[in-house]
Amino acid sequence: MKRIDDFVASLGFKPLGKMWKEISTREAVLVATLILHRDTAYSAKIMEFDRAYALATSFTNLFTLDPHFYTNGLYSSLSLKALRNGLSPLPWSGNSISESTMDHGIVCKDANVMGILWVEDED
Repeated sequence: MKRIDDFVASLGFKPLGKMWKEISTREAVLVATLILHRDTAYSAKIMEFDRAYALATSFTNLFTLDPHFYTNGLYSSLSLKALRNGLSPLPWSGNSISESTMDHGIVCKDANVMGILWVEDED
């Protein structure tokens, strides 16, 4: 996790060490779709689901050589079908990497590159 922590720290975020949760590509697409589709504070729609899903998929597809995805928290229930049908995920729990009231996203790495898709929100 040191590489992930060093990367986020270089962007001004707080490292999480062992609190990072490694997730599958499918889960990374779900998290990315959610944070692009709905805001984290009130679950208000930011963009259409199909656009959010396309952007999330495009982003995760950038990582091709042994990709790994990490997030700072998980939802107790999250599915593309629920998001597409306008349902909000069940409660999220996790660890913040920013000074904002809420933040969530994915950090991605493969053999050659690292990237981050992150949102911060206030209530």
